[in-house]
Amino acid sequence: TLPAADGYIGLHAALHGQWLTLCRLIGRPELVSDPRFASLFERCAHIPELDDILRDWSSGRDRFEAFHELQANRIPCSAHPDMAELLASPQLSARGFWHAATTPSGRQLSVPGAPARVRTASAVESTPMRGGNTPWREGALRVVDLSMGWAGPMVGTLLASFGADVIKIEAPPGGDTYRWCAQFVPGFPRCNDNYSWQLTARNKRSIVLDIKHPDGYAALLRLVATADVFLSNFPPAVLE
Repeated sequence: TLPAADGYIGLHAALHGQWLTLCRLIGRPELVSDPRFASLFERCAHIPELDDILRDWSSGRDRFEAFHELQANRIPCSAHPDMAELLASPQLSARGFWHAATTPSGRQLSVPGAPARVRTASAVESTPMRGGNTPWREGALRVVDLSMGWAGPMVGTLLASFGADVIKIEAPPGGDTYRWCAQFVPGFPRCNDNYSWQLTARNKRSIVLDIKHPDGYAALLRLVATADVFLSNFPPAVLE
């Protein structure tokens, strides 16, 4: 979390490619060869020094100026709302997020409602399979999960916990980056053993598709054509 001219931004450049882009974006390309910041582990060990450098860049920009500049360079970030902005959020209002509460003294407050709403129903109505044999389990909600990291995959995990058949699409050669998060922690196994991956991959099936190849792209389209739900947390330009 870094100060901006009008509040705070969140910066989440954990991948090495994002770090290289960030150095260029803030006008400090020499940081790439600085041994203090050579890898994510070194950067974590030198956070105070790194924060001082990043503050010089962020504090001269408005939140959304920094947000759009970072997003345009595919660096994960957020423009933190203040409490008044949060209460006035059109998205939260449309979702019915805020509920009215009255304290024992009679004070009226807006408070978050339940984090999830579940509507009970009978068995899932399975739509007819198209194109002959498919890989889906009979009678289950069919979900194509083309997301990576945390937020998107957690949606798939929750759906799978409710009985959905979730097929996760991963790219060669290494699959989801969360498989490899632990390589930055000394003494930790390199792949698949970190808790973030185990949590977000639970109860899913996986297929590796190179969707830049015509055959891989065709296979993805066949899956999507017979699915009920399509998940993605990539920017729109990536999907296009």
